[in-house]
Amino acid sequence: MAILERGESHIGRSTKGGAYGKRNASLAPLVRSIHIKALLTVVLTLSALGPVCSADKGPSESEVKVAFIYNFIKFVEWPANAFAKQDTPITIGVLGDKQYASQLEKFVKGKAANGRTIEVRLLEKDKDADSCHIIFVTASGMHRFNAILGRLKDKSTLIIGETEHFIDSGGIIGFVNEDKKVRFEINIAAAKKRSIKISSQLLKLARRVKE
Repeated sequence: MAILERGESHIGRSTKGGAYGKRNASLAPLVRSIHIKALLTVVLTLSALGPVCSADKGPSESEVKVAFIYNFIKFVEWPANAFAKQDTPITIGVLGDKQYASQLEKFVKGKAANGRTIEVRLLEKDKDADSCHIIFVTASGMHRFNAILGRLKDKSTLIIGETEHFIDSGGIIGFVNEDKKVRFEINIAAAKKRSIKISSQLLKLARRVKE
């Protein structure tokens, strides 16, 4: 926050008068907007990647995705009836890759989000998805995706995937690789259909938003 305050102070004060000062004043809202967006990007990225970065080696692609999945929770709101009780944990189901399930379980251990603890399970059977609040469909689990999608048609489940064009196939958030970086796309229409609200802050960071 101190960074943002310094930026606003610098933008709002002109050391010269006349046309220069007026031009600075007219540009202030635009520059402030850029500063805010840049700060938000830094905050989200650091909070997502901080725990998995090391001095010797950067995070793997799977570690980055795991960190993002956890942080997505903070920008998503489920309807009240999605949870049986006020202290019901958020359950993440992993479809396909056991390694992702193991990494997620390790990453969220001892953590909470939105005031709830988090549980992770590997979806060995399709019916295991029924009680999940989040489903992460890995590449190796895509052959079961349509069956899972059919089971969850009336449920408020945040469906995340890592295959190409995932949000065009019924998913809500899809990871994409761009310039050797992990980014994400969001299908806001699919989220609304499941009564899931996604923060405008997260939408601004998405590579693509499908209405």
